[in-house]
Amino acid sequence: MKNYSVNKYINWSFVILNKEKNLFFIFVICLFTLNLNAQQQYHDLDYTTKYKIDRKINSDNSFTHTGFKPILQSQLNFNTDSLIKEYGRDSALLSKLKHPVWWEKLRTEDLLIVNKKDFYLTINPLFNIAKGSDNLDSSLSINTRGISIKGSITNQLSFKTDFYENQAFFPQYIYEYSREHHVVPGQGRLRGFKGNGFDFANASGSLSFTPLKWLNFELGHGKHFIGEGYRSLLLSDNAFNYPFFKITTNFKKFQYIYLLTSFQRASNADTRLLTYQRTHGSFLFLNYIFNKYIQVGLFEGLIAQTSDSTGNNKFTPGYFNPFILGKSIQYGFNGNNNVLIGFTAKAKISKGIQTYGQFMLDDDVDKKFGYQIGTKFFNLFWLKNLYFQAEYNWVRPYSYAHTNQYQNYSYYNQPLAHTVGSGFAEFVGILSYRINDFIFRFKVNHITTAADEIINGNETNYGVDIFKPDGTAWVNPISYSSIGFVNATERIYYNVRLSYLINPVTNFQIYVEYTHRQEIIGAKSDTEFFFFGIRTQLNNHYYDF
Repeated sequence: MKNYSVNKYINWSFVILNKEKNLFFIFVICLFTLNLNAQQQYHDLDYTTKYKIDRKINSDNSFTHTGFKPILQSQLNFNTDSLIKEYGRDSALLSKLKHPVWWEKLRTEDLLIVNKKDFYLTINPLFNIAKGSDNLDSSLSINTRGISIKGSITNQLSFKTDFYENQAFFPQYIYEYSREHHVVPGQGRLRGFKGNGFDFANASGSLSFTPLKWLNFELGHGKHFIGEGYRSLLLSDNAFNYPFFKITTNFKKFQYIYLLTSFQRASNADTRLLTYQRTHGSFLFLNYIFNKYIQVGLFEGLIAQTSDSTGNNKFTPGYFNPFILGKSIQYGFNGNNNVLIGFTAKAKISKGIQTYGQFMLDDDVDKKFGYQIGTKFFNLFWLKNLYFQAEYNWVRPYSYAHTNQYQNYSYYNQPLAHTVGSGFAEFVGILSYRINDFIFRFKVNHITTAADEIINGNETNYGVDIFKPDGTAWVNPISYSSIGFVNATERIYYNVRLSYLINPVTNFQIYVEYTHRQEIIGAKSDTEFFFFGIRTQLNNHYYDF
């Protein structure tokens, strides 16, 4: 395979991804490819890993681009292995004990490690085994089993793949959401399982190739996140994994990212129309570091319906336009394609304080837009590992929607940005504290939005559901500036979690958590549930909607 051209290699990989074959084939291709030379692994998107890297960057005077995640290891100027593993984290009593090989393996290492010249491989099990109950006396459970494979060949090519098989019984509001959207939030299409349960599987993987120090190519099936917040109003990891091709360039204080994706809807049954009526996304992100305190970013995204029931892809040249703001100029905001632009900013106030924000603009400048503002406190009150984050998100109704309902800002029936969709105001507060391997976290979400209703036999569109064509808004028009103006809805979500970290490599932990969700639409309804279990956590799951 050494004689194959790069084009053939990329084309073969795209065929594999679009047919959703097991990413093991990509792994096999890696073993026989090219004359490559740097380990170029992307870090996981889970909240714990992002927090550790963010804390380290904020405490240093480093020039690191952080606006687009996941972050490539070679972009960081510190050893992430020691940061993630956090050696010496045991209590004084455990530290005095002699640690046998099996203990080190359990506490600080990958399950299987192959470390040879020009070849590195790790394999770890993935799982989430949990039992719980709710205030309806329902028995809840999660049974997740999977595997994670990561490695590199020489120093320029890295690969990774994760696979999960799941069965779960969720609280009622998650069950109803999943049934309505035909997907488990962020985790793929579902099948019924023993009455009120779901059976679902998901996989992700990627190849990362860095031929030059300033240039990286990544081909894969996964998620991305833009911004510094808990939420993103531009592109988040809320929806399911999608096929993508990404080019990242770094030149001193500038970073430029070019991302092409393939999207589709999900249904309880495949049809020819559903299978072939895909959309494709084209995203550009330019980040600039002013100095060690401030960096800003410019974002442009395009969602285009490129294929139909005939199965023919119809890509316009503008879809591949690599120049940021070029699509906005070419198509305008009210054309046949859904164009969205945004801005990000981050400011380091001190080694322990960071502020950040976003601005999103979709279609009409005076109607569809949103913003985010937030602050992070590391080692709050000079207490090590005490962390607090406060964030406010505000988006006008009808944002992210489109006159063509197949070109809304979504994938697999979930928003690509915020979990709620559109037309909301939200406050997020997160407080966490760690003592040795015990971690306490408290999170609260307060969301104000609206709920559609039936009036005189006609369904309203108050601008929250991005899957409804925004043209239908004029059937029952309301002020674009109103959030929760009609049929106001209020949701308050509390989550308390106590966990004991066993192995930070896969975030292996024993945990117990309690959640209280209150929804007010005229009358008030409460959902309370708790889970106790063991798990490895490499991905974020968003049930706070």
